[in-house]
Amino acid sequence: MTRTNSTRLCIRGFLLFCVVIGAIGLRVHYGRPLCEPDEFSYIAAAQDANDNGWGNHAASIANIYTNRFSLTLPVALFMKIFGVTEQAVVACCLLFSVSTIVCTFLLGMVIHSYRVGLISAVIVSLIPQDIWYSLVVSPDNFIPFYIGVSLLCFATALRWPGSRVREYSLYVASGLFAFFAFEARATSGIVLLPLVATALCSRKRNPRAVLVPSVTFFGALASLWSLLFALSGDFLLQYRLLVHDAVGTRWTATGKLFEHTLNTMPVLKVFGDFPGFLAEMSTLDVWRIWPQFLNFNVGLLFYLAWPAFAFCLWMAIKRDDRYWLPVLSFGLMYLFFEFASTSFTSYQPIWKYDRFLTICSVPSAILIAMMIENIGKADWCGLSGNWRWGLAFTLVGLYTAVSCLFLWFVYWSPLFEDVDVYRQTVQKLKHMDSRPVYVTHWPWSLRGGVFARFRPKEDMEFKSLKNVPVKSIRRSVVILDKSFFEEFGEYQISWDDFDPALKRIPEKIPAGWKLLFTKHRPRPFDDPTKTTEVFVLEVEE
Repeated sequence: MTRTNSTRLCIRGFLLFCVVIGAIGLRVHYGRPLCEPDEFSYIAAAQDANDNGWGNHAASIANIYTNRFSLTLPVALFMKIFGVTEQAVVACCLLFSVSTIVCTFLLGMVIHSYRVGLISAVIVSLIPQDIWYSLVVSPDNFIPFYIGVSLLCFATALRWPGSRVREYSLYVASGLFAFFAFEARATSGIVLLPLVATALCSRKRNPRAVLVPSVTFFGALASLWSLLFALSGDFLLQYRLLVHDAVGTRWTATGKLFEHTLNTMPVLKVFGDFPGFLAEMSTLDVWRIWPQFLNFNVGLLFYLAWPAFAFCLWMAIKRDDRYWLPVLSFGLMYLFFEFASTSFTSYQPIWKYDRFLTICSVPSAILIAMMIENIGKADWCGLSGNWRWGLAFTLVGLYTAVSCLFLWFVYWSPLFEDVDVYRQTVQKLKHMDSRPVYVTHWPWSLRGGVFARFRPKEDMEFKSLKNVPVKSIRRSVVILDKSFFEEFGEYQISWDDFDPALKRIPEKIPAGWKLLFTKHRPRPFDDPTKTTEVFVLEVEE
């Protein structure tokens, strides 16, 4: 290797290092660990697997949270190695988020060039919602990594197959990581479709590129199905969980046509509600005007991704096979999440959240980077090279500026999350003698149980106050969270099933009870500027 090539490699490595370090800094500063309600279910499942063994855990799965092994297994492994702490959970999530950036860089290099890899890494590292969810145990943080590795292995096998063993190994890895994405959320199994479509659209139609990933994917599914059947004795258990996962039973028929498109590119709403658009603009309130143009979660991503998709599709049709994989991956996965139905008998659009589109993060970044690369290199419109590259880097700079603006907005906006109430309460209870803890609703059992099992570990027995007479409670701690009884409260419940004496606390505390401390819990599901008092009481002998 010449000194020039060595210097070039050092510079390229340094630039990638800067992107990764910058991404880590953004995620550590702006990420929101332990903030999602579902996150506690995944952590509890990982803790249970470590405590009772994976065999017993797999035999007792009863919902999608315990069934998503590609989320719970990495978290359980990190807690096994680094200890049962919040830091271990956060480190696991951060590793997956940063690995997605590195994977995007490698995929861009394999498909096109180093410059495409670097630009795509910058783009994917600055997607606002990917940053906010980077420390969260959520499918929306893990799936982009699994999708990215699957595409990377597939692209490498297509372009540089090498020996037959190497080629088969890459296709098998591609199918396995597609299955891992499927296990994180059943609808993510759609990634198998663009792999097959890319193999068929390529000029070198390789049957191994179709068969090996597909056989690996369905073989892994059949193996897991058989294992769960052997452990649980229920042949249809996996089927019911997958259907519930894919359909989202609670949200069936809640999706709307073109909802993702209108949410990610809100300026398009002007065609459906022009008077409403003018009304918002006339307020001259910047906080009401900017949502008419930009989505808080994705910024400019899809405004750039769709023109890039059109350009790269045109290049692919011109018989440049390098463009097929990102084009088909982005196009087919986006169309599925936009137009898929939750029913085979009637059309009921799939339910939608912006965060579900993190599945498109990697291919959309690759498409944008390939378009920017072509803007800089192609001789078009009579512009000189300096002007072309100036335009290309202006697009990158504008995208970066908008993303940083949203991050700045989050930094200065107060967060009204209620997780600290659970964390601080359990930490105080750990210093008391072990005793039963009575709670008003199951979120306290779940979330409190997760914090109780973090080091220093404390096994707390959580019991429900529902239908329990106050006079029957002895030597216990009672956590009375009145937010669950208020209108619009999270998982709202009624006082009808609780002893009336509880309702009179703290004005009248039952005999033999002592108020230990009070916490103020934010109410993000109602009015985030309001708080509800959480009373922690000790019941004496």
